Amino acid sequence: MFSFTLLGTGVKRPTPDRQLTSVFVNFDGDRYLIDAPEGIQTTLQQHNAGTRIDAILATGLKANSLLGLPGLLQTLSHLDKSDDRSQLSELTLYVPKSPRSKTIVEKYLNLMNHECSVTVEFIESGDTVRTQENHTITATPTDSPDSVGYRFNEHDRNGEFNREKAEELGVPVGPKFGRLHDGEDVELDDGRVIKSEQVVGPARPGRTFGYTGATEHVTGLADQFRGVDVLLCDCGNTNDKHTNRDVDHHMSAYQAGTMAESANVSVLIPTHIRGTYGPNGNALIPDLNQSFDGYYQVPHDGLQYRILPKESAGRATHHSDIIAE
Repeated sequence: MFSFTLLGTGVKRPTPDRQLTSVFVNFDGDRYLIDAPEGIQTTLQQHNAGTRIDAILATGLKANSLLGLPGLLQTLSHLDKSDDRSQLSELTLYVPKSPRSKTIVEKYLNLMNHECSVTVEFIESGDTVRTQENHTITATPTDSPDSVGYRFNEHDRNGEFNREKAEELGVPVGPKFGRLHDGEDVELDDGRVIKSEQVVGPARPGRTFGYTGATEHVTGLADQFRGVDVLLCDCGNTNDKHTNRDVDHHMSAYQAGTMAESANVSVLIPTHIRGTYGPNGNALIPDLNQSFDGYYQVPHDGLQYRILPKESAGRATHHSDIIAE
């Protein structure tokens, strides 16, 4: 299962309607928390994400990325170790590299007593952050050298196995089916060799997921997220200059939509939404309608989606081919 839960969708400060932006990603049992703002230990449980975490992917060094880390680690330390929804022993923290990264992270880690073993990895834009059996995570650039976004890429999946064809060729039901599906040729009892390509279709493209972090529009951002199935994108402002007096380091919804359209993104979900736009964020809709032809959803905190397996490459014709609640 490849799913994500938006734990928060706001920016600048938490409000009753929106906590600061963060997301929990479950990729076939590998559990990632992207950013740990204040109160994260509460929002994880509030939205049923659980507290078993394999890695925390910080997009920056500021409070909206790391302030919740001390409380989260202390909470994890107090959880009953028999709870399979928690992980108390080992945790990897990925943090953008800068001259002050080590000092800042040490302050957060030492702020409270905890029993968690935390391995810190300092990363830069362009790095392959994590490589697992079925996916990789890479760091993407933002408008600041002290911050990054993230892109998840699932490896190509095996083609569809044609069981009927395999049986017609005399392959016995059993382990040889799995070997053929994995790309291995098999020999039958009569000496014939059945090639995988005879019963397995072409490889199917893996799923992709992007998270920009907090950023203004920068050159090349579309290339970093080209063709992603779902993009969680900083676009919490409108183009209305009368209501936007403090928009530094954030894209407008129009800029984000234009970038996502250029990148051929299938599903766009705004993040870092200003509290002044209220719980529905309807003020963003006109700009998104003008700039993005794909499917978008202005989210609320707690939004949960599964990213569905792909059968072909390219932009989906309908969002139901990409995501499901």
